[in-house]
Amino acid sequence: MAQSSQEAALAASEYNIGWITIKPESELVAARLMLDETHKKMQISGLPFTYYQGKIGAHNVVISCSGEAGKHQAAECAVNMMRKDVQEHQDRTAERDW
Repeated sequence: MAQSSQEAALAASEYNIGWITIKPESELVAARLMLDETHKKMQISGLPFTYYQGKIGAHNVVISCSGEAGKHQAAECAVNMMRKDVQEHQDRTAERDW
């Protein structure tokens, strides 16, 4: 379970693991409980996914839920994790919060 919380988000380049779940009631909850440290969650208007950020051991992790089983939904979730505008939004948020 997450033991500490960090209000500021890190720059997108500092996250090196993306974890996509399907079921928000179970898998997403379990994944978030694995975090040793939580960072700010990120919701970009116009995107259907919320991204939860944190740390497991020495690894900065982004967790999201596609909400449905299937390759298309997981791929869309992953592509949005790596989109340049999402990363730029994340970097602006990190700069503003510091």
